[in-house]
Amino acid sequence: MTENQYADPTGFCNAFKDWDGNPTNPMIQMDVDEFFNMFMDRIEGLIKETPQKKMIQQHFGGQFVTESIYKGGCGHYTERVEPYIAISLQVLNKTYILKSLDAFVTG
Repeated sequence: MTENQYADPTGFCNAFKDWDGNPTNPMIQMDVDEFFNMFMDRIEGLIKETPQKKMIQQHFGGQFVTESIYKGGCGHYTERVEPYIAISLQVLNKTYILKSLDAFVTG
């Protein structure tokens, strides 16, 4: 057990660079979704030429299937599959994550 009451992010912040090559500044607020996507993109970039190149998608990803059903009786239907690693959910006025997920998939 450690006696530290907190984790010191200094080493990580100096090692993890932004898109311009600057160290991460913990004093600048960043949206969690923005940081997570940048972090996962960086990992995918580092492993893209290795046997583990699909590891991030396999462990953290999924696929959206967007269906379009056209009205008017023609019966035309299309489907588009898109990979994702994170989804953005509305949390304002939602008491449970399941309510946010329901709102996300509502047509």
